[in-house]
Amino acid sequence: MASNLQLLLQPAQWKPRVRERALLLAIISGPLALLMSLIVGIAAITSIARIPQPVDTYAAISNVARVQNYARTALVLWLSGSKSSEKPLLARKTSEQGVTLSDNGFEVFAVDPVDVVRHQGSDAVEWVVTLSATLVPPGAGGPQVNRYIVTVLEHSGSYQLLTWPVIANGDSDTFTVASKYNVPVERTGPLGQSLSRFVTAYLTSSGAATSLGQYVSSQFTGSAILDSPYSSVEIQEIKAAAGSPQPGTAEPGTQISVLVRVKAMASVGTWSVMDLPLEVTRGANDVWLVDGVESPVRWGSITGT
Repeated sequence: MASNLQLLLQPAQWKPRVRERALLLAIISGPLALLMSLIVGIAAITSIARIPQPVDTYAAISNVARVQNYARTALVLWLSGSKSSEKPLLARKTSEQGVTLSDNGFEVFAVDPVDVVRHQGSDAVEWVVTLSATLVPPGAGGPQVNRYIVTVLEHSGSYQLLTWPVIANGDSDTFTVASKYNVPVERTGPLGQSLSRFVTAYLTSSGAATSLGQYVSSQFTGSAILDSPYSSVEIQEIKAAAGSPQPGTAEPGTQISVLVRVKAMASVGTWSVMDLPLEVTRGANDVWLVDGVESPVRWGSITGT
């Protein structure tokens, strides 16, 4: 093997035909290496060019917000209907010469975005904006919620309505979720009485009187609701989380999660029904102290789609 290696290192001893082939290989190896380098370089440049450019997230979010605001304003003008709304509405759809709005439009409480779909065209971008409108039809006794689709065209940074808004159906798929709080608790028992005192202090504070004092434990953070609009509270029902110990036989130090449904009243005819998920601990002398407002709220089984 050593002799063969020595022979390879001495070209003068090679046969003429071998020397010719070696010379030919040496002549073509240079251009071949250059060609291969060029091919690899072109392939690398092509691969880099195909890598998607990073998205300017802030600019994208801002653009969506502008489109939503444009569509929201147009929908409010279109729904509320009046002679004074026609001119600003037509400015959003300059292809129209005129529009006849209702003499008595809807009373619009709120318009919120539901979905935005972007379609890139050759010379413009089409935005399909789905909005949820809380409105009161003329003569109706209360508000209702309907969805509308507003189609907006974006060109050179400006916007125009492509069509007038159109009403649409909402989501048909829904599911049912059971409450994890399903163990009834007596409102008149020690736990119910302690909770009654807490929710009254928590929801009906006025001015700077926001201390909860003896109704909460040292774990509680925060204070009573500042400048509450409610003047009185009554508990409608109390339910403990599934698997909780019975409050009547609980030992001091026992902690229970409860959901308290209250009717907070601002006047005889004005109230709000609220659910307060609370963590409570049994203290001494059958007094229960609130450790905090529970978050996240627990949930039970889910059925449906």
